[in-house]
Amino acid sequence: MSIQNNSVLSYGHLKKSGIMRGYRKKILEILKNFGPKTNLEVESISGIKINSVTGIMNSLVKDGYVEKKGDKTAATGRRNIVWGARSKQGQIQLF
Repeated sequence: MSIQNNSVLSYGHLKKSGIMRGYRKKILEILKNFGPKTNLEVESISGIKINSVTGIMNSLVKDGYVEKKGDKTAATGRRNIVWGARSKQGQIQLF
């Protein structure tokens, strides 16, 4: 099973359980307080598993709360997307 499939399954579980709303807010607060981060960096700061972070981040992008800010090359040479909270007139939109 691919990472993408795991992320979708994890996201579905979180959505059904009601945990996702709290995780969405936590991820947005991290982006607001620490600035743009990769999914792995968000995992490290939040303690939320990477598969969940990826699914939630995709949801936040789709809903317009988060946008791509750039790319970052890991030590392995893999490129990672750097995400940041979208702002409206300098104010972070939480919900």
